[in-house]
Amino acid sequence: MEWLLIVKLICAHLLSDFVLQPNAWVQSRTEHKIRSKALYYHIGVTVFTAALLTGFSDWVPVIIICITHYLIDLWKAYQPNTRIYFFADQVLHLLVITAIGIWYPTNQWDAIIAQISQLDTPRIWVAGTVLLFLTQPAGIIIGKLIEPWRREVDDQAETLKNAGIWIGTLERCLIFCFVLNQQYEIIGWLLAAKSILRFKETFAPKRTEYLLIGSLLSVGVAIILGVAVKALP
Repeated sequence: MEWLLIVKLICAHLLSDFVLQPNAWVQSRTEHKIRSKALYYHIGVTVFTAALLTGFSDWVPVIIICITHYLIDLWKAYQPNTRIYFFADQVLHLLVITAIGIWYPTNQWDAIIAQISQLDTPRIWVAGTVLLFLTQPAGIIIGKLIEPWRREVDDQAETLKNAGIWIGTLERCLIFCFVLNQQYEIIGWLLAAKSILRFKETFAPKRTEYLLIGSLLSVGVAIILGVAVKALP
């Protein structure tokens, strides 16, 4: 199994499907289906990121990604916008990437690039991919998981636009880095400071529970992935 190729393609997928895909593209695909221009823009970005992270050295995996990603996203465009189909879409993409890593042998260019670049190591690729996942992708997935409780929360409180997204992203990335450097006490101080700042939320029980679920998921994912990456040889 070419698992380094799998990691690179997963990293490319996280970039193209989460970081570089505006919400407007997703809405356009949902509304206009196969006629959506945004669908084809997204496939173009998907092809470019896959080719870029594999070093433009082998186009067969990129072509496979292009065709399968288009078919999966087109299928999803005709399905209800629910959590089940969101996760089904992501699982299908990951299955394709895993299949490529298992059955498709990488050419010699990948090995040559790995020898030339000191940064092109499995540990750095895994850490970089996990760090990328902890930004927008993890936030979107956590949002989907706690979506059923969102309508029960009173959102009338004044908040900065997208502040929660940035707080969660920074929190996960910082905790991940602290775990890699064995700075566990700093994680405790960070969570304590966050709890103090949100003390006022305790006067709204439902909102408090909603924020607590999201925060624990966010912190838990960062810690688990940090421990997993640290355990790599």
